[in-house]
Amino acid sequence: MNHPEDGKEKPKATTSLRDYLDGLEPGPVPDSGPLVTLLAACWEDLAGSQDGGMEGNKLFGRMESVEWRPPLLTFKIARHGGASHGSIRAEIQHWAIDICEMIASLGGSSHRQLRPSQPKLDVAPLAKAVAGSILSRQRDEYLKWFPDGHVLVSIGKVIPAGGPKQTVAGRRKRFRTALDSILTASGWENVRTNTYRPSNST
Repeated sequence: MNHPEDGKEKPKATTSLRDYLDGLEPGPVPDSGPLVTLLAACWEDLAGSQDGGMEGNKLFGRMESVEWRPPLLTFKIARHGGASHGSIRAEIQHWAIDICEMIASLGGSSHRQLRPSQPKLDVAPLAKAVAGSILSRQRDEYLKWFPDGHVLVSIGKVIPAGGPKQTVAGRRKRFRTALDSILTASGWENVRTNTYRPSNST
């Protein structure tokens, strides 16, 4: 394979990658171990390689569907950054490396489910139990009563944090909607987030 930039001085790691690929048959690369090592060594020398937050040391053990179609080396790689923040999906980045031009192009991304979604929480029993405590003026761990009759629902105790933020937020929203419905029908009103009082309260 001819390299238009062969007359220019290139980093040794880049040359090693080119030489290795020149010795491969076009098509899927079944054993990408040696290739990953060479690619990681020259990753920072490739134009566009920093797109998508990718670093050379993140290639090891994560490259998938590696193919050599001269002059392009293509592969997919799973990025698990979201998982550390509770996401149940991993981003799959699609990369193409033009070996002649030594340019790395991020061609888009897809997603992969890492674990099953959490089952949908039935908030109705929770809302009914909390509403019962409010309507009977009971004192429990979920409620904070004020001298004027207001009551604050400790939403963090009813539906604790933990797991994906979007899931927790959705559960709390559904709980509030269900609780509002019960209390409104019983003559109470929502005065601010998670806080209620009897409608005839002044």
